[in-house]
Amino acid sequence: MNGAEINSRLQAVFLEIHGDRAGTFKVPAVDESISKARQKAREFITTEQRVDLTEGLEAFRSWLIDRDPEAAERVAAGRPPPQDIGTVMHAAEDYAVAETWEDINFDDASLLKSRLEKTAIETFEERNPGLKRAPLRLRNRNVRTMLSGIFVVLLASGFTAATGIGAMLGTVVGVSIFVFGFRSWRIGATVSNINEVSVFKGGKIQRDERGSL
Repeated sequence: MNGAEINSRLQAVFLEIHGDRAGTFKVPAVDESISKARQKAREFITTEQRVDLTEGLEAFRSWLIDRDPEAAERVAAGRPPPQDIGTVMHAAEDYAVAETWEDINFDDASLLKSRLEKTAIETFEERNPGLKRAPLRLRNRNVRTMLSGIFVVLLASGFTAATGIGAMLGTVVGVSIFVFGFRSWRIGATVSNINEVSVFKGGKIQRDERGSL
């Protein structure tokens, strides 16, 4: 599997489990059996496979951040992503290794895939019970973002009607702006209780001078 295929596979697994849910990731802890499976993987993953793994994991990490308005806003502002992004990336790395390791047995594959498959998402509402959503008011920047998206869609439609030329790109951009604003508004005006950590660097995929991943 190349990097693009790894990223695509991880996204498919994630969407199958969580759909469009966004929030704080809850990832099971690593136990001794998973640690042993990781150790075995170090003997079989080649240099070329490590390059593909790193590429695919970095793309998947960017996708995780972009799909969550809270995380995307923090990263866009130059701040580190939420701590749970790094945690779920370790689980994703184990899963990707299991997919890349060609001769892996069923037990090791199940162990390495288990943490990502058992990952849960705690939504904003679940994390903040009883907290009301931000109202739909023009002074709310997310509401203004939604209106900007609607304006772009209408502008593209008007251009099409006036000239007879399709403006699909403008419509797509407008819808994307609206969706981003809407999802941000759904999260509400609140301060996140997720700690900040440094960004994922690919960590365990790197091989040291002794031959470890």
